Amino acid sequence: VFFDVAHLSYVPGLVGLKNVSEGNTKLQATYAIAAVAVPAIGGMLLRVIMAPVLIGVNVVTYLLSIVFLRRIKQEELLPPKESHLPLGPAIAEGLRFIVKTPMLNRLVFSSGVSVLFSTMGWSMLMLYVIKTLGLSETDVGVVLSASAVGGILGALFARKISLFVGEGRVIAIAAAASPILFVGIPLAAFLAPRGVDPMIPLIVSGFLSQITNTLFNVAQVSFRQRLCPPHLLGRMNASFRFIVWGGMPFAGLIGGWVAHEFGLVTMLWLVIVRELAAAMPLVFSNFMTTRDLPDNGTLQTVDV
Repeated sequence: VFFDVAHLSYVPGLVGLKNVSEGNTKLQATYAIAAVAVPAIGGMLLRVIMAPVLIGVNVVTYLLSIVFLRRIKQEELLPPKESHLPLGPAIAEGLRFIVKTPMLNRLVFSSGVSVLFSTMGWSMLMLYVIKTLGLSETDVGVVLSASAVGGILGALFARKISLFVGEGRVIAIAAAASPILFVGIPLAAFLAPRGVDPMIPLIVSGFLSQITNTLFNVAQVSFRQRLCPPHLLGRMNASFRFIVWGGMPFAGLIGGWVAHEFGLVTMLWLVIVRELAAAMPLVFSNFMTTRDLPDNGTLQTVDV
């Protein structure tokens, strides 16, 4: 958590506000490539070395990360000491900035609700694929790998698509498109008895929805980084992540209860409907009509 918040807050100062979209695109591409390659590499290594040794290899990769981070030569300009606040007031300041900033408060609300329901869906995906569709654990890996490949393509073209469509529109359109493209997941249970290989809709849906998810993530993280004054970045990112991710532990429990009471397929359709509803505050807002999103030089807040 500490690393993640610090990382999000450090990138704008490292690459400059004008380059945050390109920087985030490269970082997302790195994550997506790792998501495809690393499980396969781990599986191959597990055939030749014991699991405890493989965990030791993972420890070495963390140490390598430290080495690479230490090689960053740019000197970081720290916020003035007078801007430092005790923990409680700092949290309050981060929350207040999110609430008072019109487009940002819509983004955090939409993202929070969307993540709540998407976590419900993904937490039940493995059970759905194996139990309902009767596929194997290997098939689950294929679906997840296809999704990761979609993430790579989304990251590679995120910057160009944002420039073509518009930064604000990309956020709104991607938020609405992701649940629509997820339809193939529950649809597989309907098509399988009719002779359609369930792997086809699963792979297509996972691949396409991950493209739009990546487009959304690159655009909205870049927007937040440009919008927020540098001395507030850490507080804003910590508060944003807490609001958006805070419901995830409960989402798995809720998803399990809904699936138990009403069935896995019904739960997945519920996820799609609710995620689509969560995107509406972005679709019917300035995001759809704004090509170039504001930065902290054009920021206007509202009193609450």
